[in-house]
Amino acid sequence: MSQLDATKPTPAQIDAVAAIVFQISSCSQRGAKRWALQILQAASAAGAAPAPALQPAKANGHGVAISREEIRELFREAAVTLGRLKCTARDRPMDLRAAWPDVVRATWDAYEPDGDENPNVQATQAQIASLDRVLPWLLFLEPDRRALIWARAQGVPWRKLERHFHVTERWLRERHKEALDLIRSRIKL
Repeated sequence: MSQLDATKPTPAQIDAVAAIVFQISSCSQRGAKRWALQILQAASAAGAAPAPALQPAKANGHGVAISREEIRELFREAAVTLGRLKCTARDRPMDLRAAWPDVVRATWDAYEPDGDENPNVQATQAQIASLDRVLPWLLFLEPDRRALIWARAQGVPWRKLERHFHVTERWLRERHKEALDLIRSRIKL
């Protein structure tokens, strides 16, 4: 029996992570399950301990305090890590697929196409373990707050979010701060 079989994730774990991936990314539910399985298998292959149980922080000060900025940075790192995970054509939404090949604008492009600066960069084991720890925090939030937190983690500008949510930047910043405070009050590191 291989190491991956010994630490095979349960269907409940896969479903929980897939629900989060589906809500924060633009992939299909099937693709989200595939990503969730990849995340959980990579974390177990890395020898990472399962994500600690998320318990509400106690009012008497036990546990490690974490600032809003640290939570914001953890979400940014999670967004980068999720972007580094391999995504096959089957994982992409239908509207992003095409039967036609990419257009070759010059002969040289056929041999060395433009793309990512470093397409072979993959997420490290520690980054995947951190992603596995951070993603469940989004479940503490309502869907609109969850979308706001994840959009900011991906670097979406406030102006774009104003148009999407049809509210002012000030309102969005307040809701963003409230959501981070809610996460801060509910987690214990």
